Amino acid sequence: PQYALVADRTVNSLIYVVPPEGNPWRFEYYPLVVDDVEMLWASGKWLLKTVESPRVARTTYTWAPEILDTGAQSCSEVPAFHALQTRQTSYFSADDEEWHDEATTTYTYANGGEEGATTEVVTTDSETGVVLATAEHVFHGWGDYVFFDTDLWKVGLTKSSTLTTMNDLGEPLETVTTTNTWEQGDVVSVDTRRTSRWVACEGMRQLSPVTYVRPNSVTRVVERHDSVPDPPPPEPDPASYTTVSTNFDNWGNVGLIAEWSD
Repeated sequence: PQYALVADRTVNSLIYVVPPEGNPWRFEYYPLVVDDVEMLWASGKWLLKTVESPRVARTTYTWAPEILDTGAQSCSEVPAFHALQTRQTSYFSADDEEWHDEATTTYTYANGGEEGATTEVVTTDSETGVVLATAEHVFHGWGDYVFFDTDLWKVGLTKSSTLTTMNDLGEPLETVTTTNTWEQGDVVSVDTRRTSRWVACEGMRQLSPVTYVRPNSVTRVVERHDSVPDPPPPEPDPASYTTVSTNFDNWGNVGLIAEWSD
């Protein structure tokens, strides 16, 4: 394949890939400057804007700043980070030679300042507005942690994820729920970590020594719903089932997997 890069200031970005056969991959980015205004917060400089695949499909991304609590700033200076807002898939029609929107995915974030911070993802049919899929990801946030809190290492880890897929009528077909519990493993080092921001906005938090963080158990429940797609599948769906993974080592390798169905 052939590759091409475009550079602006210190940024190098891939703009297309030409395979030995077929159409190229094309990549477009938000510019650094638009109408003499530097793109700091409007959409994000040099963040990915569109990807066109060789199969004449396109994905478009939008970005915006989100206030995310990192625990590294004072309460009045919680930093903002660019986060994905929408993901739009489209296809090119040879009939009218136009791009047509297919599915729209939106992202909603919590700032992480509370325990159980949740990110929600919803995908809808761009033409009908019917919900095709939803996802909810719940994280360990800062919460009401106290000085020298021994659970501070959990911040940012996933507590659970629930993903539901629907048919073209918006009826649920399958729900997959994954629940995680975590534990600390062996000591990595005796470094001390300090942070200047938490709920009370005063004092310091410490975490020492630094340890491996590994899953304690991961439970994955797949629930089949009664709604049947049209046309129905040639064979009935398998029953709902549960998978539990335990006995992880320090590197996250699972030692025991148990699975059963209803």
